[in-house]
Amino acid sequence: MRNKVIREARINGFTAYSRISLALSQKTRRTKKCVVFTGARNTKGYGQIHLGPGVNIAASRAAWLLLHSVIPEGLMVLHKCDNPPCVNPDHLFLGNARDNVLDCIAKGRKYDQRRSRRGKFLKSEAA
Repeated sequence: MRNKVIREARINGFTAYSRISLALSQKTRRTKKCVVFTGARNTKGYGQIHLGPGVNIAASRAAWLLLHSVIPEGLMVLHKCDNPPCVNPDHLFLGNARDNVLDCIAKGRKYDQRRSRRGKFLKSEAA
C-alpha cells in the first residue's frame, strides 16, 4: 500500500517519483565509497526527502524505489556500508527487522535490547 501511495502521489503537479529523482540528482555527493545524500537528515543521520505537506521518505528508501519500483510489505532498506546518509544502490539491500538486528550484531555494533521497540532479539540469536 505504501509503495502505491508513493508511486501515484502527485504534489503540485509533479509525481513523487520525479521529486525523488530530482532530490537524489541534486543533493548527493560522491565519496570514495558512498554516495552521500546532502539534503535534510533525521536525528539518526538518515537522509529525508520532503515530498509535500506531511509526506517525507527516507533517502535510502527513495533510492531503492527509483531502481526497483517496490519494497515488499514488511521489508526495509538496509545499508551494507553502515553509513546512514548513503544512497549508493550497491550499498543497499532489503531485509526485515530481524535481519537488521542480526546485521548490527554481526558487524560488531552495539544492540541494546532495552532500546528496541519490541526487544525480541538477543545477541545469542546471532550465532
